[in-house]
Amino acid sequence: MAALRGHMQAFLSGSVAALAFGYYRVHQDIWRAADEVDSRIQALGQEAVASQAALQARVSALEDELKVASAAPKASN
Repeated sequence: MAALRGHMQAFLSGSVAALAFGYYRVHQDIWRAADEVDSRIQALGQEAVASQAALQARVSALEDELKVASAAPKASN
């Protein structure tokens, strides 16, 4: 009976140690993944700002061309 108790204690001690190590690894993986997601979201935000600025510049250029084009027929009338 004492041998069975010794085996059970060893099994439970190993299980607790494995569970603690597994919890630690999963916890570290979650934090690492969260950091990667945050950095990707920040990069996407910067890309969106740059894209918006480029689009705004194109719209301004087209508005200027439209002003010039609409002013030209008035001058010829």
